[in-house]
Amino acid sequence: MNRARRDDALEPEARAGEAAPRRRAGVALVSALTLLTGLLTATVSTASAEPQRDRRGVTLAEADLAGAVEHINREIYVEKQNTSAAGLRRSVGKGVSRLAAEPLALRSLAVEASRIADVAEEFRADGRIEVTDVDASVDSVVTDGGVRFVTLHIARTLGDGQVWEELQPFAVIDAPLGTLQPGQFFAVDGEAVQYDRVPAELLDLDSVPKFDPAEFTDPDLKTPLVPATDPAVAPSSTEPLAKDEIPGGIETQALSAANRTKVKNYALKHALSPNRSYHEWSQDCTNFVSQSLKAGGWKHDLGWYRSDGNWWYTGNVGIRASWTWAGAPNFFRFARIESKRATGWSNVYQLRVGDILQYANSTSYNNMVHSMVTTGHSRGVPLLSYHTSNTKNKPFTAMNSKGRTWWAHKV
Repeated sequence: MNRARRDDALEPEARAGEAAPRRRAGVALVSALTLLTGLLTATVSTASAEPQRDRRGVTLAEADLAGAVEHINREIYVEKQNTSAAGLRRSVGKGVSRLAAEPLALRSLAVEASRIADVAEEFRADGRIEVTDVDASVDSVVTDGGVRFVTLHIARTLGDGQVWEELQPFAVIDAPLGTLQPGQFFAVDGEAVQYDRVPAELLDLDSVPKFDPAEFTDPDLKTPLVPATDPAVAPSSTEPLAKDEIPGGIETQALSAANRTKVKNYALKHALSPNRSYHEWSQDCTNFVSQSLKAGGWKHDLGWYRSDGNWWYTGNVGIRASWTWAGAPNFFRFARIESKRATGWSNVYQLRVGDILQYANSTSYNNMVHSMVTTGHSRGVPLLSYHTSNTKNKPFTAMNSKGRTWWAHKV
């Protein structure tokens, strides 16, 4: 988290002139690379026990990466193989023969297979949805020093014909970087790299600083960032509904079914292709949710940008938006506590299209880290679309639920 400067308590008008161009290319991914280096090196520690060759000439072609990742997904989701790391390396080496001579790349594949297996564990255990086909292709490549950030478009066809799609970035090492060596790679996963437990990337990295926790007790602030006593808001159960229970419920005075369809349609259109009319933050999930709700009819509530009682976006340099627009915990407090524009579902499986799902990595909604839009259902399972990493129609049963608390919002 960026620490706030001394003058952070000044009003936004006094600081609007501080705006500076933002470094866009690779900012979030470079940060994720730093965070995940330790994880990767620990997982492939066997490599450090072997003599290291001079690998300066080693590169991993993007097409080989796409082929290997497609192979892993097919083995786990379609073939439903519980393949050992050694067996997977052999099978991938045969399927993508150019990787057979690259032991570090094959070890990286074992790391990725373990990650995907963890994601797929609950999905397969639930058993209601099957993946019938997988395709992976290269979407984009950004080079930053000795690292290539290769984004793969991974499309998994579900049993009912709907497609779960992800734009998954991978960091490919092309030059020695700490303990990492050329030929290694790993996924930079939006769910694995958790966000600050403060409003997630609300302000430009180089324009207006984020706040410091000490600001919670700053007597000069007009409004506390977190109320001294928040009301209890019960989380949502994740137990599947019985067969005779149908997702959905009684309409409220909130958005109509037609407007929730507009929320869904916007989310489907921009899940993989962000709307360039809006600023894109490095952690963009709640910004995306707010855009979708605005498309469905939610109106701006203008006011102080730090207040949880306001919700707005201007796009201006400096203060672009209220913290409630793009910060997961702030959005929650606006939607459920301050404005009451949203109410809660007792069960995640009650989500309708256009409804919102959030989770925290603790039991407190003040630690909310992710926000998603419900864009469909497959055999009673909600399908979720979100940003960071950009994802469309991911089944809820493919979300890792370990250690997470969920809040399903009826909008």
